[in-house]
Amino acid sequence: MISERIHVFEDTEVEDQYALGDIGTLEDDFIEEENEEDDVNEQEFNNEYEVMSTIVREGGNNAGQDPRSSTNGWLSPEPPECHRFMGLTTCVNRDGTVYVRDIVRAQQLIPITISLAEHYKDYSQNETITDWTPGQSCVVYDSRRNLYLRSIIKKVDTENRTCTVEYIDYGNINEHVFEDLRRGTPTRHIPALAQTCSIYNLNPVGGTWTGEAIDYMNEHIVGRVWDIRICGLVFTGQSINFLIDLVGDAIWASCLPRDLVDHIYYASYIHHPSAVLRSNRPRL
Repeated sequence: MISERIHVFEDTEVEDQYALGDIGTLEDDFIEEENEEDDVNEQEFNNEYEVMSTIVREGGNNAGQDPRSSTNGWLSPEPPECHRFMGLTTCVNRDGTVYVRDIVRAQQLIPITISLAEHYKDYSQNETITDWTPGQSCVVYDSRRNLYLRSIIKKVDTENRTCTVEYIDYGNINEHVFEDLRRGTPTRHIPALAQTCSIYNLNPVGGTWTGEAIDYMNEHIVGRVWDIRICGLVFTGQSINFLIDLVGDAIWASCLPRDLVDHIYYASYIHHPSAVLRSNRPRL
């Protein structure tokens, strides 16, 4: 099936916000639009993954820059090694943040799951902890799936004995009762697997994502493997948000309601460079 890159025009003020020269750019040849030649074959296309330069030095990790990290906290996700990689989208949060997991690193989920289950197999409900604070690392037990999930405390409701947590390997944010929470950080040596990203040039009308738009993206983006290209970086406080292009085997945005985003257009086909570029979609 034909693949297609997806973009969205950005307003002037958004363009200034995401000006790549102001946020620590990658090399220009990875930022500019690619002009593919007609004689590019499939083998050359696949070789791009192998010759891509790395983003960080070998062994690099940004854990020290993340306030969540401590001597007993989770390690932050390692930046992608290349400007292009295959990744699984795991979640789109209410602020439009897309969580992506490198499919190679995703293989670590199996040993993580096994290790957590083994570590807490003799846990007693009498050990319920109530003195949680936002920012703490913990492990959550999801009784519906019989699964332990590495998590970060986002909010504490002592009156109702619940905590809002974020699953660091998925990005999802959910509420759990105190009885579901476990102290400790087993498998801490494995960095978080879910990387925070934003889709390059995809902007909500009015500057704020609506629930309808987020639900649509969760339905059409999440749970799929994409050919991902990094277009730039955005630094928010001490964390890093990657600006990415999604390349898939379907045009997920083709039916995106026009009242949800600004200026959608579809760039040239990857395998069919002679395809007509459709742009200048009417402003919403």
